[in-house]
Amino acid sequence: MLRLLFVLVSAFAFTPSESQWGRREFVSATATMAIASNKIVREKGYSPTLAKFSSLSLNKAGLVVIDQYTHNGDVLVEILGPKNIEDAAPLVISVGHGGRFKPKYVPTRTEDKHPVGIQGAGSNGFATVSDANTDELGFATVSATIDNWNLVPYFVINHLHRSKVDMNRYIDVAAQGNPIAEGAWNAFHDFISQAQVKVKQKFGTVTGRLKNGRFVEGVKGLLIDLHGYAGANDWRSGGNDDLPFIHWGYNMEDSLLDNRVDDIANSTLTHMSSLPEYDLESLVRGENSLGTRFYNVFQSHPNSTGYPKIGLGLPSKEFPNPYATTMDPIYCGAVRDDTCKRCKYFSGGFTIIYHEYLDWRRPNIDGVRMNTVQIELPRPLRSGIDGHDKAFVHDACAYALSISAISLVKDVFHIDSIASAVNDDICSSNL
Repeated sequence: MLRLLFVLVSAFAFTPSESQWGRREFVSATATMAIASNKIVREKGYSPTLAKFSSLSLNKAGLVVIDQYTHNGDVLVEILGPKNIEDAAPLVISVGHGGRFKPKYVPTRTEDKHPVGIQGAGSNGFATVSDANTDELGFATVSATIDNWNLVPYFVINHLHRSKVDMNRYIDVAAQGNPIAEGAWNAFHDFISQAQVKVKQKFGTVTGRLKNGRFVEGVKGLLIDLHGYAGANDWRSGGNDDLPFIHWGYNMEDSLLDNRVDDIANSTLTHMSSLPEYDLESLVRGENSLGTRFYNVFQSHPNSTGYPKIGLGLPSKEFPNPYATTMDPIYCGAVRDDTCKRCKYFSGGFTIIYHEYLDWRRPNIDGVRMNTVQIELPRPLRSGIDGHDKAFVHDACAYALSISAISLVKDVFHIDSIASAVNDDICSSNL
């Protein structure tokens, strides 16, 4: 039975362009999608993101498709954001591993073609498993931000499955030489940069000073790169019956977090920590940290399901030392079962490291920065908990993400133009 869904997407006009980074095909403003069984018939302008989540009716908030990378009529990567920059939130959300699309015209990545000899951010490990439901949770966070703050974040989403391209690795690792995958990879990262420039355009920059005397100019905003993990050697947040931690990654290995972090220069929160009221310790695992803010807000939500330990973060005020926690048998089943030395803490990858700089292709220590964080969500927060379906849990998780992220930016940068959210007590800097 044929069911027509009409999706109106207001977008800017774009001109097709060619570049060394791969062919870019842009789409027009109006879209119609028809679904017959599992076949999708698309006209120009179709947005898989807006089509999938059309029930949220976000068109009233001015959320539009800003740019797309397409091939063969398929939308592979896209960026959504506010129709009017006046409505923009100081927040960029990227989802690189949540894609589900496996076109035959993009070859499946294989480990035997995995480049060797590459070191640094984006070189670690070959993987083709997707971060299930991070696309849905990412868009739910967009929706929650609109509902809670009346502001529209920028949302960059890759629709290709990770078996086709890995957005959180170097391009040689990510695309294995395929020009379509390379084009998608470049579009994804260019779209993030485009969103960061838009945030800068609205909210501006502020210059801080590090302890070594160096000045750091950065955008008044935050980039969240959303990921998920499904075990990493059997993480538990407190015994077999409790739920795994959320990992908050700032490009600091857990061994570095074994000590005070104020003098660490390579954190992706370097800009925030250069400001006079905040040090890195407070931002990474103190009262002001995202891990602590999220936990407090999440536990206040009626859909938190009553689990006292769900939403606990590494690092946070509650669990400040990921290194010690990875080796604690109470929290790491692998240690408890003596199957390996410790569990894995996800400290962040290519996306947050390179996009700490607005000029991500030529990052320079003196360049304009933007604070970034990689969030690794455990499977229960992405797929449901004890009979509660994923939509139920996503509602609470997206709510907490939107409140904790925007309240942090509002507090650190004193952005008075951002009105209080729906629950001012939760959003206060006293978290």
